[in-house]
Amino acid sequence: MSKLLDFLENRVKNAETEIQVPFSIETDELATITKVTAIEYAHYQKRAIIISGDNTSFDTGKYQMDLIINHTTSPDFKSEELMKKLNVATSEDLVNVLLTAGEVQNLATEISEFSGLGKSFKDIKKEAKNS
Repeated sequence: MSKLLDFLENRVKNAETEIQVPFSIETDELATITKVTAIEYAHYQKRAIIISGDNTSFDTGKYQMDLIINHTTSPDFKSEELMKKLNVATSEDLVNVLLTAGEVQNLATEISEFSGLGKSFKDIKKEAKNS
């Protein structure tokens, strides 16, 4: 088996990690996040594109929400029990009640970075060499 294939298989096995998210209050609790696949990434991008007449824009907030809701396993922003407890209707409402704007941005950034988004080819090559 090639080194590249070994590297790629190892990445699949390590598709989840715990991170310390810089929350507004100090806590030792860790969030658990998962990697974004190429298919999911394309889907989230497509959902965040807004076309209005001749104008096209990108809804960063919608994109960040997709990342957080679908790639944070702890806390579980899809928890119907927690939504009911906090009297909110959707996962997006739950995120907005529980996190500050800065925490949303920080968590989305952590998920993006864990998924390799924003990495240069040089960084990826270095990572492959060291594994």
